[in-house]
Amino acid sequence: MKILSARQLNIGYREKTIGHPFTFDLHTGKLYTLIGKNGIGKSTLIKTLSKLLPKISGEVLLNNQPIENFTTEHFAKEISFVFTNQPIHQDLTVYELIALGRFPYTNWMNKLEKEDEEIINNSLKITQVEDKRNKKIKHLSDGQVQRVLIARAIAQDTHLIFLDEPSNHLDLYHKVQLYKLLKNLCVKHNKAIFLSSHDLELSIQLSDEMLVIKEDGNYFGTPNELIENKVFDHFFDDDQIVFNAEQKRFIIY
Repeated sequence: MKILSARQLNIGYREKTIGHPFTFDLHTGKLYTLIGKNGIGKSTLIKTLSKLLPKISGEVLLNNQPIENFTTEHFAKEISFVFTNQPIHQDLTVYELIALGRFPYTNWMNKLEKEDEEIINNSLKITQVEDKRNKKIKHLSDGQVQRVLIARAIAQDTHLIFLDEPSNHLDLYHKVQLYKLLKNLCVKHNKAIFLSSHDLELSIQLSDEMLVIKEDGNYFGTPNELIENKVFDHFFDDDQIVFNAEQKRFIIY
């Protein structure tokens, strides 16, 4: 199911456009990775799609409707997001933080009903942090905090989840585990997940489709399509870092 579309979308700040216009579609059941160099506009794109920044021009359609037509409450029932550097109250327990994901559905007193509690418990189970439910956030590792933030997004019960560089500060093992968790959410829970990342080789291996931002344009497609179109061949401005299409990895000479 198509959940979100960008049509000739220009992004930026204070009417200053960054890069080239974007046109792409996101469907439920798929894992999408956003790749590009530092400062090229990855976070700006995610914030624009999340209504945290105004677009410069073009369209963003959610369920075939302009995102501007959605109230804050309705939008929060359709899209959730996880930002790596977002402030978190360190004295909250894991359960309390995940419960915040139910804010679009609770009454003005934020009282959790039985259904809310069931969804929170299911989010704990899916992300495998059940044994941490009563731990305070300040006592968790970076990898555990990422899982809890994803659990909060799951508890928000949206079709689409945005994540801005969720694998930062994680070692390779925990990066792989994070990607596998996100892939599982797409396949078994029919989510559309769109994340920005610097882990290019991991993204090529595990993404269904990728959006690659380069100075000369934006490229959207499956990893194999992007490889065939030589999108990664000159990704780095260094002749000693060469992409090997057969191995789907970068070689340093």
